[in-house]
Amino acid sequence: MGYFAAGVEDLQQVLNIGQLPDVGTLKVARIGVDVETPDLPEEHWVSFRQQVWEVHAERYQKEPKRYGKDVQWKLALPISDVDTARELLEAWRTRFLEAVEGVDVLVGPLLDGAAPALEAVRAEYKRDEFIVGGRLLRHTPQYNELGWPALAVPTAEGAVQVAARPGNEAAVLAVGRQLGLPSEEVVAC
Repeated sequence: MGYFAAGVEDLQQVLNIGQLPDVGTLKVARIGVDVETPDLPEEHWVSFRQQVWEVHAERYQKEPKRYGKDVQWKLALPISDVDTARELLEAWRTRFLEAVEGVDVLVGPLLDGAAPALEAVRAEYKRDEFIVGGRLLRHTPQYNELGWPALAVPTAEGAVQVAARPGNEAAVLAVGRQLGLPSEEVVAC
């Protein structure tokens, strides 16, 4: 589940988080600088498609036109060996957790490169391609797979993603605020 918010305070209220921790008490690691994490295997899409099919199959079969062309195409893809995909994901999860042992909060890229122009995304959609979309979906799925809360933060150097283990949402917000996530006062100005 995701939330859009005007500032950190809104997220604190929605998530029922009181005081944020002092970032100085947290071990914050930057992916690719302080810690190296394994790439999520491509097989995660097999598991993801299986989950999506379980949720949408009945409705899609009755009313396929209610889905966009991109989703229709993805739902029509064959779902290969789910058991093997799950085994690979479990091995990846073990390696990832070993790599970040002792780290409270991770900071890494939100997407590869600059944010695409809306026109580029629309043109790709019309051509039934997934070039820009693939670039946009390289980093976030790893946190989805882990079940970790993650937060997109715009910074002067480009958008980053802040993530932590479940239950550490307050730490994610604290680091996000330090990196430049606006407060309600800034947004209201």
